[in-house]
Amino acid sequence: MKVDGALAFIAGGQIKRDYVSRRLLEVMDTCVAIWGRQPRGVHLSPRGDLHSMGDSDPAATFGYVARELGKRGIAFICSREAPGDGRLGPALKAAFGGVYIANEKMNK
Repeated sequence: MKVDGALAFIAGGQIKRDYVSRRLLEVMDTCVAIWGRQPRGVHLSPRGDLHSMGDSDPAATFGYVARELGKRGIAFICSREAPGDGRLGPALKAAFGGVYIANEKMNK
């Protein structure tokens, strides 16, 4: 099962108090409580460049979410991210500590 949080983040601010971060983590906690830890994944879009959405500090916001998902033993993060400048993937993978799948403009 994969929870799609890719279009949920719309603004930065206090990370731990961020409504959307809290809600995403609550959804994952509920899924784990009902169906167990594995396999559960989350789809994120750290670039925030869809539908006029964005974040004032995506590295901090998504880093926090990745760390919290890692603490919950989530199986994977699937991220809308392509190689290039401004890429957060390596930092998010390190914060998460698990499988990180980048899924845009990959041809190998």
